[in-house]
Parts: sequence; structure tokens; C-alpha cells
Amino acid sequence: MAQLETETPHRSNSARTSSNVFRGISRDRTLFEKGHFVTSMGHFIPICNTITQFMPYSFGARLIEERDRLGLTQGDICESTGINRKTQFAYERDHRYPDAGYLMTLLKQGFDVSYMLSGERPPRYGTVHEDLLCNVLVAVDTGLSRAGRSLDAARKAKLVALLYQTSSETGQVDPIVVQKAIDLLS
Repeated sequence: MAQLETETPHRSNSARTSSNVFRGISRDRTLFEKGHFVTSMGHFIPICNTITQFMPYSFGARLIEERDRLGLTQGDICESTGINRKTQFAYERDHRYPDAGYLMTLLKQGFDVSYMLSGERPPRYGTVHEDLLCNVLVAVDTGLSRAGRSLDAARKAKLVALLYQTSSETGQVDPIVVQKAIDLLS
């Protein structure tokens, strides 16, 4: 198991619970072993079975994760959204769920609301899967050489972009689609 730090993370008074149940190294270590993760700001979040993949499973846990990512306190969120601390605490503990106005305010502050609601981070726009791109380039070069054709850089780039976009839907390059695209250039 991963070595835990020997000090408890610093928590401001606003981040402590009223019962101070999160005090002490032995408590931290016990919670980690029982399937909890301590965030950079000292919040305990449930994790999945393996220690290598952290996946907060509830809306409240993801709300805390996003708040920590942005370096905000409960008080900061209460101030910007106009709710009281008890309501914020209830959201973070999954005792209540927020309305659309609250979520819109968080969205404007940089929260990943889609992730908070679904638990999945959408792929970043412009993300290129290198293996797939390499496969498209090889397929285009192979198809062009079989057809005895060559293309200038601009036309080849457009062909590769079109085939990459088509292939990204399935994650695989379809050689028939590649050949048909090359044939259309004739």
C-alpha cells in the first residue's frame, strides 16, 4: 500500500466538522484502508476498490472534489450562491440536491458541472488519440501507394482529417472507407 504522510493535512476552521471526527493519523490511515481518500484540502472521499483509480461515486463527493480543485471553501461557495452553510453541507453529504440556479452559478465559477452530475469527465476538445492518428496516416499512405497516387500536403491533410474524424467515432480505421475516400479524389 502507498505510504501515507505522517502529518494530518491542515484544515481551516471552516473546513472542520463540528465533531472533529477527522483528527489524528490513525483515523486518516484507517479511513484510507477502508476505502476513503484524503483530498489536498483534507476532505475524505470514498474511492473504488483499487488504490490506483480514484472515483468519487456520489454527487456530494464530486462537489467537494471540484471545490478543492478550485481552492474554494464552503464559505466562498455560500457567499457566491447565496445559500447558507447548512445547505452547502447537505449538498456535500448527499442529503439534498441543488437546483439549476445553484449549478449555473458554479458553472460560471469554473466548476465542471457535467462531471459533478454524471461522474464522467468529457474528453477535452481537440484531444488527439496518437495511436488512431498513426493508424489513419498509415492507412492513407498505404491506400495512396496502392492506387499509385500522391497528394500535395494540403489535400492529404484534409483527407487525413476527414478519415480521422470518421475513425474517431468507432476508434478504428475502416480500410474500405479509406479506399472510397481516395477513389473520390480521382
